[in-house]
Amino acid sequence: MKQQFILGLFFLLILSGCDSLTGDSSELGISSDVSSLISSEGAELVVDIEAQGDWMVQSDKIWCTPVPSEGSGNQSIKLLVGANINPNEREAAITVSGNGSMQTIRLMQEAVSPDAEEYHYEIPVIFHVLYDDETNENQYVREGWLSQVLDICNQRYSNEYFSGISGKQGTDINLEFVMAETDPNGVRLDEPGVDRRYWRNATIDCDEFTSEDNPDAAALVWDLNRYINIYVYTFTDKNVLGITHIAYTGSANPLEGLPESDYFYTHSSVDYPRGVSINNSAIYDLSGNGHFLSSDIGVTLSHELGHYLGLFHVFSSSDSSDSDASQTDYCDDTPDYDRSAYMLWLNSVEKNPLMTMENVIQRVSVSGASFQSRNIMDYYWTLADEFTLDQRARMRHVLENSPLIPGPKYEPRLTRSASSEQEPPIITMKLLRDGKVERNVISSSER
Repeated sequence: MKQQFILGLFFLLILSGCDSLTGDSSELGISSDVSSLISSEGAELVVDIEAQGDWMVQSDKIWCTPVPSEGSGNQSIKLLVGANINPNEREAAITVSGNGSMQTIRLMQEAVSPDAEEYHYEIPVIFHVLYDDETNENQYVREGWLSQVLDICNQRYSNEYFSGISGKQGTDINLEFVMAETDPNGVRLDEPGVDRRYWRNATIDCDEFTSEDNPDAAALVWDLNRYINIYVYTFTDKNVLGITHIAYTGSANPLEGLPESDYFYTHSSVDYPRGVSINNSAIYDLSGNGHFLSSDIGVTLSHELGHYLGLFHVFSSSDSSDSDASQTDYCDDTPDYDRSAYMLWLNSVEKNPLMTMENVIQRVSVSGASFQSRNIMDYYWTLADEFTLDQRARMRHVLENSPLIPGPKYEPRLTRSASSEQEPPIITMKLLRDGKVERNVISSSER
């Protein structure tokens, strides 16, 4: 649980005084105080700035964020200090500059207790709702609906969602997605978690939207280290339900299958709309009361967020036209099966009135064993109500180590200079209604 401190005048917080660049340092003043080491649980610190003109605040650590980071005249700001899950104390330097002067605040945060329980992640989510017609409820999504969808998604991640068919196992990821309460400048949102934007043409090619050649869409992005950005719009391709950028991993703590780069430990912004894109054509589709929909929005969002947190699909394919055919999900406890063979069988029996959900969720693994499809990272028909322990381990690894993912991290042990790293490739995973998969890579040579 975060603590909040109101900081008074130059007291126990370490302050390097008056590093004057030009002019009189008295034109820039900051008042701050904290009674002890900042708790490992995190805190919100208030700093009062006195200035006669414009000023800017910068932090040298992503776990300590000034909000707002710039302004003019006398104003109070917050320093958002994230939880420390590391076994060592850590330090951040926050620089306030303006009026030709500069002052630096140095914060110390205590280490996590060796007896502390596993950290429970609460990750703020912002839905960017793009519309060109307010009367179109698919575009201008009903107020409160996206919060309900996120609640259903959380039920899946906490292993509380039950499809109604026996056999469920699964595991709790110890993760909760929450509707963002404030924008990046700390302004409270009238509609938590939702950013509605008029878009001249809100029917959009999702491949073009998620690429690096879209500065208008890139301008939508909220701080990737504080929010998961979800873009809701009408896809030109009605067969696509969602598309997501896959997570990165650092060189010191790599994770098999994910692109490895230290670039984003020192670069916190991107030139494309990184995150999850959801097709609003199925925004109100929900299964329930024994009725199952292949376009279920709760399944789609849970599935796409799984990709964002480092998961792949749980199947392979003998169909050489499937661009994801050679992929493994790098999890030993998810039975692999031939997706293209399953689809051939499904197409042959789907119109049979005697076929039930219990029938169509049956799979045969590549080793010949039969099993029920319940995994959230499978495609229809699936109950999509569980993750496995290996999938949990992958997501926790990403949460604890990967850049551009909100929440506390282990301090990166850089194996080379991150500032000289080349920006890594963009990789997207696309969910299609017809059961096929597309995996798109923009090679580093194109960046």
